[in-house]
Amino acid sequence: IALFAYANIQQSICHSHLFHLKTTFPASYTIPTHSLFRYVCCPHYTSEILIYLSLALCTGLRNIPALFLVLWVSSNLSVVADQQFQWYRATFKTLPQGWKKLIPFIY
Repeated sequence: IALFAYANIQQSICHSHLFHLKTTFPASYTIPTHSLFRYVCCPHYTSEILIYLSLALCTGLRNIPALFLVLWVSSNLSVVADQQFQWYRATFKTLPQGWKKLIPFIY
């Protein structure tokens, strides 16, 4: 339950930060730097994976459909995080040093 609550709060913080980056019309974006954005470009996706993982853990590790759901969400958001990272690279040219896609210090 603690993991679920933490992931939900972090996801909300990330979405709020992304919303407030859009400052003009037409939209002009900047690189997000708040909270977990210092380490990865898509912490809201990381939080989403943690939400599904916490739900699977609550239902028990023998719940095969829940485990497959976590696997699906993780693989899907990994692909999308890679695409988002490529967009940041193409749009901003310079990214924060050591910035990863989805998992801090790893991927």
